[in-house]
Amino acid sequence: MEEKNISRLELGIQTYNWGKKGLDSEVSKYLISSGQIGRENIDANLSYAELWVGTHQKSPSLLSDGTPLSKFVRDHPEFLGDECIKKFGANLPFLLKVLSIGHPLQLQIHPTKEEAKELHKNNPAAFLDDNHKPEMAVALTPFTAMCGFREPSEILTYALATEELTEALGQEAIDVLQSQAQNE
Repeated sequence: MEEKNISRLELGIQTYNWGKKGLDSEVSKYLISSGQIGRENIDANLSYAELWVGTHQKSPSLLSDGTPLSKFVRDHPEFLGDECIKKFGANLPFLLKVLSIGHPLQLQIHPTKEEAKELHKNNPAAFLDDNHKPEMAVALTPFTAMCGFREPSEILTYALATEELTEALGQEAIDVLQSQAQNE
């Protein structure tokens, strides 16, 4: 049997003003439960809005020895798997965010992949990477969202093309998407 190693990560924290404050924030609770921050170090007046797990340069995750996750992935792409490397290169192809929302977020508009490449090329200070930032929300606590989601057939196409997404959604959700796609 192949041996797998698990490394503790220090996660990026975003303190946007819309996040829940102090110990009311799920982000601060996760930080405490993981041992990244002690309860006594949580600032009651600070908004702990997002916890980032990934390689984004704005707030990269770090291995316990201080190595950025992006460097580890570049140096050890085999951890991504052959399919991921073929499709995305030696890059982590997602940024996982845990949000703790205190009040409604501002309008967010995301460019297409082609637009993102052009925006990054023309203004890398404002557009830190060339990703188009597709998103999926998974509620860990009660959550209300108002947004324009993709049509079920489009979600189904992406889900079936990405084994990990298919697995994360589960067969019941795939069945619902298939049913909804047939009714479009």
